[in-house]
Amino acid sequence: MLRNMLKKQLKQKNYQKQRNILFFKDIGGSFSTNDFLMILYNFIETYSNSLLAAISIVQYRSDYFCSKAINKCFDSENAIVEYFKFEKRILSLIRGYIDSKSDFNKRIYLLQITSLVTASVPIFNILSEYLGSVSNTFIYRNIVVKDRLLSIINPSLKRNNRPLYEMIIKNFSHINKFFTQYYSLFLKKYSLQDNVYGFVKNRSCVDNATYHLNNTPESLINIDINKFFNNCTILKTIQNNVYSDTINEFDIPAPIKKAFHFMIISFFSYLTHNSVYPTGSSFTPVLSNIIMLPIDLEIIHYLSSFSEVRYSRYADDISISSRYQKINNKNVLNIHTVNDVEKILNKYSFYIKYNKTKIFSSGDSKVINGIALDIKNNKLSIGSIKKLELRQRYIQMKNSDFIDFNLLGLLSYISDVSPSQYKYITGDI
Repeated sequence: MLRNMLKKQLKQKNYQKQRNILFFKDIGGSFSTNDFLMILYNFIETYSNSLLAAISIVQYRSDYFCSKAINKCFDSENAIVEYFKFEKRILSLIRGYIDSKSDFNKRIYLLQITSLVTASVPIFNILSEYLGSVSNTFIYRNIVVKDRLLSIINPSLKRNNRPLYEMIIKNFSHINKFFTQYYSLFLKKYSLQDNVYGFVKNRSCVDNATYHLNNTPESLINIDINKFFNNCTILKTIQNNVYSDTINEFDIPAPIKKAFHFMIISFFSYLTHNSVYPTGSSFTPVLSNIIMLPIDLEIIHYLSSFSEVRYSRYADDISISSRYQKINNKNVLNIHTVNDVEKILNKYSFYIKYNKTKIFSSGDSKVINGIALDIKNNKLSIGSIKKLELRQRYIQMKNSDFIDFNLLGLLSYISDVSPSQYKYITGDI
């Protein structure tokens, strides 16, 4: 029964042509019921794609189930059948609500949606264990790179079953799309477009450095968060209340808020490897931005009393700049600023890397994300020493048959940082 149903589901959900996703409105203030239901619709679509990918993996590795103890972890046929019944019904109700022109009919639809979603919590609870077992057992493997523990997609999947591997990659892309849409809502609501630069569309480390350069800073602080991705966990996600707080921004009944929060948190069993955000997944960066949302807001609130101060974060790198070195003979940014930001990070169980935390004063050469701020000439720079070094490498490459692909990648980056330095490095020999 399950196998036949899955064939039908896979046919309907062709991974080569993902269904059109309902997009939420571009609005300010609190979000409407309509906006929430579009989010819920997209989430169910994403969850279904993930469940189908997990089922395909389990079927592919049927040889693995040699013991009852192992087999029990993956024996969720009844819950899977019930989930797809739920999926069909909930998507139909959401479409009915959105298409309805009658307020009375909308209220009826919302009551039915609320009842169905709250009743589905036990299904998501069972499937959480199933998805977590697939993630931890089959999808990811740990590797150590320069004393860092990283999680990557199991290389054997790509080597032994390319179609299945590509299905997982497309599923991860779908997950990334959903959480990017979710995060974008609150990025705009809280006006964080000028504060978050890592893993945000149309934002880069060059934009981050430019943001502070335009502040003509006399003082600057760079803070690095220690082992950032390794410290992004399911436990921190729950403790930070980031999903419960953001879900509360929607104008929907309390029971559905609570149920949807449980759905998202239960999904993290699939989104993590041994409860930690996997470094090798395309959706991990946006999940890390979401977990940092309350931290970004709290640091910005703390800095709001400072004069002409700018805050930004690029992944795990925090930069704070001030147009002034001193006001009333007191340094605007100092070690106390670092300590106060550290307390906020510690409150959320993140910690700073002291050897990469730096305070720049007036007259110091200032650097953000490896990019030098040429404040006098109001431009960015890679630095004179680096420029001369790369010029020599470029000459050597041009005078040989060797293609330095690493250098070519750097040059593409440098053309964004400093067009004049790029022109010098690649100028006529």
